[in-house]
Amino acid sequence: MRVILLVAAVGLFAFACTGGASEDEQPATPLDAPAPAAELVAVGGSAGFKCPVTIPNGATRPGGKQSAYSHGNGGTIWTGTWPDGKVIFSRSDPGAISYAGVMSTKWGWWRGIPGELRIEGRRLDGAGILEARIPDGYGETGFQVSALIFSSAGCWEVTGRVGSESLTFVTEVVIVP
Repeated sequence: MRVILLVAAVGLFAFACTGGASEDEQPATPLDAPAPAAELVAVGGSAGFKCPVTIPNGATRPGGKQSAYSHGNGGTIWTGTWPDGKVIFSRSDPGAISYAGVMSTKWGWWRGIPGELRIEGRRLDGAGILEARIPDGYGETGFQVSALIFSSAGCWEVTGRVGSESLTFVTEVVIVP
């Protein structure tokens, strides 16, 4: 079991450290189109809990391309959200869900002020742990890639911080059977 977890962690770290975009690139929408609602199954959480997903405010970094998924805090931190506020995982998508059940996805951020990006989060509808991997090498400002690792499906609040500034959003983690 330790070997599997070590291999998964090393693979995830390598995944998070590769494929970074330049500051001029807008992040690719994680999915070109959301799956039909009938095909989505949220695993875990409290019965009857409705996840208050963040509706993106359209804010982009200076010079950034406008997107329906853009979300920012007015001048210091920006990110992109997934369609309908749902991060969708499938066991048929290699790397999305590990053999140990860990769900990981790349997540892009932009920093308009100098500083190290810190990410924290919590599950709103039950127990869970959010881990963020933030590789070095992206400079003091501009684009910063991260990997968000969710311990379970459910409703998650995620906050990115640079210095005293922060940006928070709520997303639903869903597993497609």
